[in-house]
Amino acid sequence: MAGIAEQLRQAVLLAAIQGKLTEQLPEDGNARDLLAEIQAEKAKLIAEKKIKKEKPLEPISDDEIPFDIPDNWLIVKFSDVFYKITDGTHKTPKYVTNGIPFISVKNISTGQLSFSDIKYITKSEHEELYSRCDPEQGDILISKVGTTGVPVIVNTNEQFSLFVSVALLKYVHHLLDGNYLVYAFKSPYVYQQSQDNTRGVGNKNWVLDAIKNTCFPLPPLAEQHRIVARVDELMAKIDELEKVKNELNALHKAFPGDMKAALLQAAMQGKLTEQLREDGNAEDLLKSIEAEKGKLVAEKKIKKQKALEPIADDEIPFEIPDNWKWNRLRNLVYNRGQKTPVKEFSYIDIGSIDNIHQRLNDNETIIPAAEAPSRARKIVGLGDILYSTVRPYLHNACIIDKNFRAEPIASTGFAVLTCYKGVNSKYLLYYMLSPAFDQYANATDNAKGVAYPAINDEKLYKAMVPLPPLAEQQRIVEKLDKLLPLCDSLEERL
Repeated sequence: MAGIAEQLRQAVLLAAIQGKLTEQLPEDGNARDLLAEIQAEKAKLIAEKKIKKEKPLEPISDDEIPFDIPDNWLIVKFSDVFYKITDGTHKTPKYVTNGIPFISVKNISTGQLSFSDIKYITKSEHEELYSRCDPEQGDILISKVGTTGVPVIVNTNEQFSLFVSVALLKYVHHLLDGNYLVYAFKSPYVYQQSQDNTRGVGNKNWVLDAIKNTCFPLPPLAEQHRIVARVDELMAKIDELEKVKNELNALHKAFPGDMKAALLQAAMQGKLTEQLREDGNAEDLLKSIEAEKGKLVAEKKIKKQKALEPIADDEIPFEIPDNWKWNRLRNLVYNRGQKTPVKEFSYIDIGSIDNIHQRLNDNETIIPAAEAPSRARKIVGLGDILYSTVRPYLHNACIIDKNFRAEPIASTGFAVLTCYKGVNSKYLLYYMLSPAFDQYANATDNAKGVAYPAINDEKLYKAMVPLPPLAEQQRIVEKLDKLLPLCDSLEERL
C-alpha cells in the first residue's frame, strides 16, 4: 500500500490535470487554438517529408473522459500532439566495451535517464538505429515493456540509441511544456491507461498503437507553465513532509532504546534522584568497603591485591554530586574464583541470558561433570553480577537472582562480580549497561578483536564507577526499576 507521501503526490497530479491547482485566465487563450498550431506544425513536417502522414485515430468517446476539465482545455490523444511516436530497435544489437550508450527500460525506470550500468553499441550501428529513432534533448522517453508508463525528459545532448522497451515521443517544444507532459503522464489517469492497455501476460508490452491512443488533458500553454510551477512547489513540500515523516519514524523506532540509555546515563550522574544530607558520603562507604576487604583477606576468602593507580582528572567522563566518589571497579567487587565441575551442575553460558531485559532465562541447562565444556569454570553465588566480556555491546549481563536445581557454574566468557556490602549489585549492573560504561568497554583500546571483540579482566577492573552513598544507590535502582519497563512497553507497542 502506498505511503501517505505517495498518495499526496498522486492526488496533486490528478488535481493538476483537472485544472484544480491553477486559475484559468482569459488571456491564456484556448487549447483548441493550441492544438490547431500543433497540427499546423505536423502538416508542415509532413509536407517537408520529415514525417509520414498517419491514419486518423478513432475520436475520443465520453467514457474515456472520467472527469470534468475547464472549458478552455481539451482531452487529446498522444498522437494529436506528438509528431513522432516510435520505439527502439526490436533486435538485440552487438554490444561493445566502449561506444554509444544503448538505453533500455532499466535506464529510465526510476524516472530519471541514467547512464550507469549501461551497455554500448558501435557508432555505425547507432547511426543505423538513429535514422529511425532519434532522441534529442527535450524529447520524452517512456517505458513500454515490463515496467510501463514511466516518462522521462531527455536532459542531455549526448547521443544514445534505444531498445524496444523504450518509446520515443517527439513534439514541437515551443508549443508544449515537456514538464507538464511528464506530470500528466505520471498522473493516475494516464498511468492507469499504461497499465490497462498492455499486451502479454508476463513481460507486458504497451504497444505503440496503444500509446498513440492514450488520452490526456491539454491546457493552454501559459497554464501548462503555471501548473508545472505549482506542482513543483507542492512536490517539494511533500518531499520535505516525507523526509520529516521518515525522520520521525526513525525517532519513534529508536526512542525507547534512546530513552533507556538517557535514563541510565542521567541516573549515573545523580540527575534522577535527590541527594540527601542524611545519606552521608561515599568516602565513608569506601572506608567500610576497605574494612570488609581486609577481613576477607584475613579469612583467606580473597587474595590481597596490588593497589591500582589513582584516577586522574582527565579520566573522569562526567561530573557527579559532591557526596559521590569515583572509584575503580576492582575496588568495589571481588570474584569467587574458578573450579572444574566434579558433579552434575547448572551451566550458565551466553545463551542463558535474556539480553533485552538483563535476566536469566527460565530454563536451566543441567550437565554431567564428565560432559562439562572447557569454559564451564566460574563459581557464582546469589546476587553476583554476570557480565559478558565478549562483545560487551550486546549487554549479555544479569544478576544471579534465583536458586538452581544444581550448583551453578558460569562460562569463562563472563566476568563474575561479587559486590562488597556497600555496593548495591543492581546499581552496579545498571551502571555497566549505561552509555558511559559502554563507551569504555567497547573502546578500541579496550575491546580487542574484530568479529568477537572482548575486554580482558585487567581493562575491565580498571573501569571507573561513580559511587553514591548506599541509600542513594537504592533510590536510583527503585527509580530505574519503575522507568525502564515503561520504555520496554513502549518499544513493544512501536
